[in-house]
Amino acid sequence: MRKPGLIIAFIILLFILFAVSFKYFSQGTNLVVLLRCEGKPSGSLSATISRQNKPKQEAFFDVEKICSQNQFEIKDYNRENIQFIYTLNKNDSIKLLTRYGEDIQSDNLGGFYTVLELKSTPPFIRNDRI
Repeated sequence: MRKPGLIIAFIILLFILFAVSFKYFSQGTNLVVLLRCEGKPSGSLSATISRQNKPKQEAFFDVEKICSQNQFEIKDYNRENIQFIYTLNKNDSIKLLTRYGEDIQSDNLGGFYTVLELKSTPPFIRNDRI
């Protein structure tokens, strides 16, 4: 290979490495939501993440299912606040803001976690600690 060809190959390799690393490092990590369920909570839980310069991300969960698993994950999380809405029935819903740095903490593995308490009696939902 001639010297100009080697330089072009090197530039292409650098471009590929940059593109791959940018895609890897620009992705968010998972947020693990640990649950403490008291009584027999039922209904649905939604999580809304509002992001700057991106469309908001919404996720919906069945409360009985996630309580039986004691946790769930929110994909592509990147240090944002989350608005949880716990819907008991068609007329009753409770909103809870979970803040990064206060309620949402970083774990030692590069991910994030928070703890929610869901109850069948008031207060139906609240932030909790480990």
